[in-house]
Amino acid sequence: MNRESPKLIFDINHVIQFYRDSVDKKKTKLWALRSRLLQS
Repeated sequence: MNRESPKLIFDINHVIQFYRDSVDKKKTKLWALRSRLLQS
């Protein structure tokens, strides 16, 4: 049994999660900026 593969899968999932988190933060910032521009 190969013990490396679960670790590799976990690393890939971690990278995907990190990427999603950063994208969500960017979206949130853009959304806040957009709403601020619309209000003014």
